[in-house]
Amino acid sequence: MEQLWALWGRLTESVNNQAFKSKIPLRKGYPKGLTPEFFLKLFACLIIDGIGYLSYAFPIFGEFGDIVWAPIAAMLIYSLFGNALIAAGGFVEEILPGTDFIPTATIAFVLEYLGWAPEVD
Repeated sequence: MEQLWALWGRLTESVNNQAFKSKIPLRKGYPKGLTPEFFLKLFACLIIDGIGYLSYAFPIFGEFGDIVWAPIAAMLIYSLFGNALIAAGGFVEEILPGTDFIPTATIAFVLEYLGWAPEVD
């Protein structure tokens, strides 16, 4: 488990660099700045959302699993974005029954990339 947290720490350090946090302009309809960190962060968001979506694979037990997954997902989202409001949204989405289909982490990724993420903390 310690190795998993160490790997997550390295991932979040690499994706939270200044180059990614700057507002990346769109040019001729194609995004600039598609760095490896960009794809690592996107992949991490897709994994977080995918794990949350797994509760639909186990209809009765899945919602109980959300009780455990909701705080973990919120911590992971916070470590990726450093934004308590986005993390709280992820927690609420995971803890409420029937809302696991919403890809909160991926939506937060898109909002951050477009420069629309709330600046709250």
